Amino acid sequence: MAGVISDHRTEHGIPHTVSCRAPGVILHSGRGSEYASRKSARVCRRLGVTRPMSRVGSCFDNSVSEAFNSVLKVEYVHRYTFRARTEARIGIATWITDFCKTRRPHSICGFKSPIDYENEYGAGLTGGLAAQEGLHRKDSTVRGD
Repeated sequence: MAGVISDHRTEHGIPHTVSCRAPGVILHSGRGSEYASRKSARVCRRLGVTRPMSRVGSCFDNSVSEAFNSVLKVEYVHRYTFRARTEARIGIATWITDFCKTRRPHSICGFKSPIDYENEYGAGLTGGLAAQEGLHRKDSTVRGD
């Protein structure tokens, strides 16, 4: 299913991803032209997205992406025959959003789905901030501020 890579991923994919995520998004990608371009850098900078990229030939900046692509191929792509590129795109997007992110347990997330992990992490941050706010109010009441 090789095809021409366009700026579509940069113009639409990155903003869409950011709109669905919590602040502090990290874009794990290869060094492909669409992600290493000036346009991509501007979009990421404008949206506050971190782009970890090391020098050419280093495998460490891309390991998360490579691991995900491997799982995608083993657990989904190689199990189906797609009649058209559009069918493959829709199927893969659906697998990612409806299964991989919401129900598939990930070892790095303590065997929780990424969405459950993010929700628990966010709740912990919010709870911690609320507790600090409560302590601050209690301290100011005691002092008579």
